[in-house]
Amino acid sequence: MQGHIDPRRQGVLDMQVWIGFFIVQGVEVIFYLDGNENITGKVGKWCELPSYQAGQHATSAERDGSLATLVTTLGLVDNLAEQHKVDIPAKYIWGTRHLDYVFATPKVLESGSAPVCFHSTLF
Repeated sequence: MQGHIDPRRQGVLDMQVWIGFFIVQGVEVIFYLDGNENITGKVGKWCELPSYQAGQHATSAERDGSLATLVTTLGLVDNLAEQHKVDIPAKYIWGTRHLDYVFATPKVLESGSAPVCFHSTLF
C-alpha cells in the first residue's frame, strides 16, 4: 500500500534520530524502553539517519525499524545483558524473553551507575 506508515517502525526511527541528537551534543543517555522486541543475540545493521529536524519524522528506505539497528547505530549498551552474560532474567512473571530494556551510552555503564530495570522496581 503506497503511503502506508508502520507506526512501530516510524517510532523507532524517530527515537534513533532524537537520541542521536543528544549523543552528538555529548549528552550521556539512559534509555528505558518497554520494547516488546527480543534482540537478544541479534546484531543490528549500521544505518545512519538524517539529523534531527524539529517537527519532521525521520525517513529511510533502508532502515529496518528494529531496536537492534537503533542500538548498533547509536553505540548503546543493553545494561541487563552486560550484567548477565549467560542467562538474562525474564522481567515479566509469565515471560521468558528479554523484551524490556535499559540502554545507555558506554560511559554510563563504565561509571558503575548504570541502572537495571525490572517492572517491579521501575514503577
